[in-house]
Parts: sequence; structure tokens; C-alpha cells
Amino acid sequence: IAQFSAPNWTGMTEVTFAVEDSLGAKDSLLVNVTVTNPSQISLQDKIYPESYFLREIYPNPFNSTSLIFFGLPETANVSITIFNVIGERVAQLLYEKKLPGYYKINWNANDIPSGIYIVKMETAKFIKSQKCLLIK
Repeated sequence: IAQFSAPNWTGMTEVTFAVEDSLGAKDSLLVNVTVTNPSQISLQDKIYPESYFLREIYPNPFNSTSLIFFGLPETANVSITIFNVIGERVAQLLYEKKLPGYYKINWNANDIPSGIYIVKMETAKFIKSQKCLLIK
């Protein structure tokens, strides 16, 4: 949630939203903003991705905890599942309906042994998998 104050000013400008997490991962989004009067602000750009994505897990390799970033351009039922290299399901991190937007899931792998794992994101219109390495 972002709040702006623009007393006695109207017009259009660009605003950059920048975020950084405690592990140093960074992202930003440039948004066109129109202020029609001092108490009303409207966003002109989409604030959700144009396509589905699953970013590289961060960090990778990792020790016990890792972050999984993904995005949805539309409302979708999303599954994020972790498999070992022989195809056994190790963890189900997410299985629910999500609105369009950018998401982050923290995977706590404290109870899982070191090894190579597959992270799979699946919706009705998108499937992507990627490898990660857990080192304890």
C-alpha cells in the first residue's frame, strides 16, 4: 500500500516504486500517476505482469531458506510444488487461487536433506520448472 500527498498540485508524473528485501533482492516498477485534484490519485499503468513468470530462486544454491518469486497477469489457480530428483513430491508450498500481481514465497527447507530439487509452478495456462540446490 502506498500513500501520496499532493496538496495544491495536479498533473501527470512518473513514480518509481523500488523495493529491496533483507537478502538484497531488488526490483522496481515505473508507474505513470495522474493527480486530478489534491485528494485523488489514479495509476495509469498496469500494476501486474503482462505474462506469467517464475523467476530464479534466490539465493541458489541456498542453505535452509530460499525465496520464490512469480507473477500472474490474470486471476488463476496456482500450484507451487517442490520435487526431489526422482520425482517425489517433497513440499506443496502453494495451491490456491490468486489475483493478478507479483508474489513471493519463502521456502523453509530446514527439514529436507541437502540435494537438488525441482520447483514447479503450474496454472491452467502456464507450467514452468527450475532446479535449485540445497546445501546444509
